[in-house]
Amino acid sequence: MTIKEKMVAILADYFDKSEDSNISKLIGIVAEQIEKLNEAFKEIQDSRDIDLAFGQTLDNIGTNLGEPRNGMDDPTYRDFLKTSITAALSRGDMETVLSMGRVLYGQDVLGIIETWALERYEHEPAGLVMKIENTRNDGIDLDYQLLKRVMAAGVRLYIEVYQPRSVIAIHSSEVLNVTRSVMLGQYMAGNMNTTGVING
Repeated sequence: MTIKEKMVAILADYFDKSEDSNISKLIGIVAEQIEKLNEAFKEIQDSRDIDLAFGQTLDNIGTNLGEPRNGMDDPTYRDFLKTSITAALSRGDMETVLSMGRVLYGQDVLGIIETWALERYEHEPAGLVMKIENTRNDGIDLDYQLLKRVMAAGVRLYIEVYQPRSVIAIHSSEVLNVTRSVMLGQYMAGNMNTTGVING
C-alpha cells in the first residue's frame, strides 16, 4: 500500500475518496513529497555506510577515524579505512590477520600458518606466513603496512605468492588432472612501507 493509499484510507467515510476527488488529489501531492523525503533519508543513511560512501562523505568518515585521505582514490581510501577500523579492534590473532588479508586480496588468500611449524623458516617462534594464489591478470599489489597494522607487536609477517598451474600426471592406468600452485617468491614485511605488484 502506498503512502497516498494509506492516507486516503484513514479519511472519514463522508469524504469522497475517489481518485478524481479534490481531497484525493491534495493527498496525492502531499504523499509524493513524503516519498521524496523518505528517499532522501534513505540516501543519507546509505551514505554513512562505508561500503556505499564516496567523495566528501568518505572524507567525513575518515575524519571521524583520524585518517586523512592523502590523495587516495575512493576504493583505495575505503580499504584503508576498513583496515584502520579492523586494526583498532584487532586482537592480533591469526583469524584477524586472515580476515584482513581476505579484505585486501579476496579469495586469493589460501590460508595462514605460524612459522614455528615450518622448517624453511627455521621454526621462527614469532612469525606468520600468509599464502596467496595469484589469480589476477594484473598481479597482486602487496602492501605490508596495511597487514602489519592488525598484527601483534613483534610478530614478523611473510607472504608466499603462488601461481596456479594445471598439470596432467600419467603414472597409472587412468589420467589424473592435478591442479598445483608454483611458488613465485617469498616476501617479508620490513620496517619500510614495502609495496609492489607481483605478477606470474
